Amino acid sequence: MAAACLERLVIANLLTDEVSSWGNASGEDLVRTLVGDSESVRALDASLEGQRLPRLWRQGEFTCIVSKPTNDALVLGLLRTDASGVVGAYHASRAIDDAIKALFS
Repeated sequence: MAAACLERLVIANLLTDEVSSWGNASGEDLVRTLVGDSESVRALDASLEGQRLPRLWRQGEFTCIVSKPTNDALVLGLLRTDASGVVGAYHASRAIDDAIKALFS
């Protein structure tokens, strides 16, 4: 995934349960599954406990990168899955996670 480009950015505020989204409606089913309501947001947050971040979820043509740049926010970045597969998605996720953390620091 050289030069991966996010199609959608979603931020879930863990203090207020507010979920904000920018970009197109790419991967709506995946976003709804991960942060569709406050219960889903809390479940996703709990599932990240002790995990190496960022985490990747794939559904159909989309890869979702989940980052936790602060204790109060989850950030999801959606991009189209390409021919580079899992290894390419992993490398793209690391670069995107670094950029997200820099924005929150």
